[in-house]
Amino acid sequence: MHLNLRHTLAGSLLVGLVFSAALAQPSATSRTAPRIVSPPKGFVKETISGVPLFIEATEAEWIREAAKGFKPATRPAMGPAEIVEGIGKDRTRLVGQIKADLALADDKEINKFLDEKFLPALRKVESGQPVFYYLPITEQKLKDIVAGGWGDPQFYYNRHSQQVQYDPSYQWPRGEMADESVVPILYGMGELQATRVKALTDTLVAREAGRVGRVVLEGQLRAVQMFQELIEETAMAPLKLRRDQQWFSLGIQAFLTSKYAAPYANTERTRLLDQFANPGQNPISPWPIDLIDPMEESILRADFRPLYRGAMQNKATVVVNAWTKAKGEEVIPKTLAAVAKAKPADGKALLKLIQDETGLDLTPDLKPR
Repeated sequence: MHLNLRHTLAGSLLVGLVFSAALAQPSATSRTAPRIVSPPKGFVKETISGVPLFIEATEAEWIREAAKGFKPATRPAMGPAEIVEGIGKDRTRLVGQIKADLALADDKEINKFLDEKFLPALRKVESGQPVFYYLPITEQKLKDIVAGGWGDPQFYYNRHSQQVQYDPSYQWPRGEMADESVVPILYGMGELQATRVKALTDTLVAREAGRVGRVVLEGQLRAVQMFQELIEETAMAPLKLRRDQQWFSLGIQAFLTSKYAAPYANTERTRLLDQFANPGQNPISPWPIDLIDPMEESILRADFRPLYRGAMQNKATVVVNAWTKAKGEEVIPKTLAAVAKAKPADGKALLKLIQDETGLDLTPDLKPR
């Protein structure tokens, strides 16, 4: 990275904030402890108007004045804290709806999951988000301090090119883990103070808006994930479905998760359901899969297993959606109750039960096409 170009640097920082969901997933090389940063020598750590800063003593006056005028980004309606609050207010209705849809005898396991897993997961998103320390600094000063050994692992001084290389990436928290990161904001030595102030405030506005948006998105994604897990743990896992019956679980999970999560994901139910049905960038197409006779996980490469499961859910979502459109949503609790009682031996037995209970043969929809 060539730090002579402030615009290029600012652009890379914004791109680094809005990273893909894949990078947010834990991997074999993910760090196991959060990154903690310290200010360079001659700089102090301060928080002004809610914004963490590393401030050089000789430049403190104008930086503090500029930061005081910063107004935090407006919080969108449905972040993780708002989802927790919304579920609290609507809990009686929501729990009753889930209990009815899943044909459960009582709501004990639903409430247990909400209290022990769902709500704590969302609170961690709210409290464990990464912290960015903004560093207003001249290019030459940044070169000097990085060449002197400060800034690892985000900053590296290439002595051959005599340029600072900067890595804007950070790790979104999983569990209690959250990174601290440094965001340099470059200004020229001879620039007017008004120009410096604009560079600082423009970066703060863009980055903080992106950070808030990322927290909101992460909270909504986590809510969708937790609704799926709630359905799986309370209703599907006890059925002990075979591999050739798993489409039933995957399709119902997608259908009901879209129903429960849409208000908290700030979207329409049909749009969320479409996302469950859409394979997106998945290299495995769902349509050739035979859901009555899917490939066993044991013969799939480990890295292909979640992709194949995702493709199975894409197709199962389409099947369950069409089924409920034809016969009404009440077929789900009716069939779940029948499956729990009859315990069909295999995929064909499950399909016969569905046909007997709801009057529709889903076999053609599950076959490859």
